[in-house]
Amino acid sequence: MDYKYIQQIAADLSLNVKNVDNVAQLHGEGATIPFISRYRKEATGNMDEVQVANVIDKIKYYDELEKRKETVLKTIEAAGKLTPELKQRIETTISSTELEDIYLPYKPKRKTRATVAVEKGLEPLAKNIIEQKNIDIEAEAEKHLTENVKDINEALQEHVILWQNGLPKANRPELLSALCLRREQSFLPECLLLKKKMLMHKNTATILTLKSRWLNRRRT
Repeated sequence: MDYKYIQQIAADLSLNVKNVDNVAQLHGEGATIPFISRYRKEATGNMDEVQVANVIDKIKYYDELEKRKETVLKTIEAAGKLTPELKQRIETTISSTELEDIYLPYKPKRKTRATVAVEKGLEPLAKNIIEQKNIDIEAEAEKHLTENVKDINEALQEHVILWQNGLPKANRPELLSALCLRREQSFLPECLLLKKKMLMHKNTATILTLKSRWLNRRRT
């Protein structure tokens, strides 16, 4: 372990630096907390089990911090954004919170199904369907067919994914209900989700309307 961490542990716990270093070495050799506190009193400065445990907890914390630093450095370097100044900031920090704050602007954004749908140019479709009640859903979807979106089913599927992920806010479940009624087999998972959303919807009239639609659908 880097000696700066040993010094920090000693300062945090108001302990002798040499004693903390000894505990770190014993722990690294596989010695247990009871063994260290009972049989290595000279090395630890008579630390009791609680003190030894506190030291070891700190050691584990800084070990994990060091591993995280390695990952952060490799990721930023691979992106070609690692500068000497940034590297120094990462290497010198002793706080996991500060490390994550430093890393945040360089952290790769994880792709979700919703972000992929946006990349395919289907965000306008989702907005149009949500914002307009009287709309021919299939005709609107057809306008957004491209090389990346081959057919209407795919376009509407991506719209549902955007709807689920809050782009825009899913405050009009009746629109998805209409979609499910037209293409229930294609959108069965999303239709089941709609049923759950109906139960959570605050608008009682909307719940009753949707429930009626589902019952009528099942009868036909």
